[in-house]
Amino acid sequence: MNSTMADLQRVIEQRRLELERSPFIQGIERSSSVDGLRGFVPQLYFYVYAFQDVLRLSAETITDPRLAAIATNHRNEDAGHERWFGSDVVALGCARDVEWVFGPEHSQTRDVAYALVAEVLHADDDRLRLVVPLVLEAAGSVFFFRVIDLLERAGFDRPLHYFARHHQDVEASHDIFSDATGGELEAIEFEPAIYERAVGIVNRSFDRMMTFADSLERHRSGGEDARRA
Repeated sequence: MNSTMADLQRVIEQRRLELERSPFIQGIERSSSVDGLRGFVPQLYFYVYAFQDVLRLSAETITDPRLAAIATNHRNEDAGHERWFGSDVVALGCARDVEWVFGPEHSQTRDVAYALVAEVLHADDDRLRLVVPLVLEAAGSVFFFRVIDLLERAGFDRPLHYFARHHQDVEASHDIFSDATGGELEAIEFEPAIYERAVGIVNRSFDRMMTFADSLERHRSGGEDARRA
């Protein structure tokens, strides 16, 4: 009996819960410091912008018409969110220039993003090309509302777009989470060898997310320490 995308989603959920327990996410939950947030938000630059390329490449390389339509719709639903991030870092007072984004301080973020892009480019099966976008959505669901809650606890009152409740609502309303599309995805079957490779993509991607989260926690806690000094 073949495994299905529903089985893979359970693997993704297990890894999502692991990310949820990471020191970075737990630190955000305990914090009400905008300085701590300013410490790690710039480290998201390349990840946020490369996210758009991951969705684009996934949609453009899938050949199955129905799966391509799902991936394209998902890409379209996320289009422009990087501009929200760009406006928010200005509002938060932690904007960086291109030289910094491609400099040594930001190299770990770039490495994570390149690895995720490589997973999509190296996939040779349409079902595998859907895996990284599903991982990214799961990771985002851990992150967004906690950052928004932190900003509300801190009393930050300048208008934001990326780190805003509206963005959280937009993410939650994506078509892949609807009953129809979600059910269609869950029913996708994998032959044993392909399923094993899909699980490998999930685990490698989340392993990188965990390493990334550890790096972000160092910047978050460093920003809080700088404020107290």
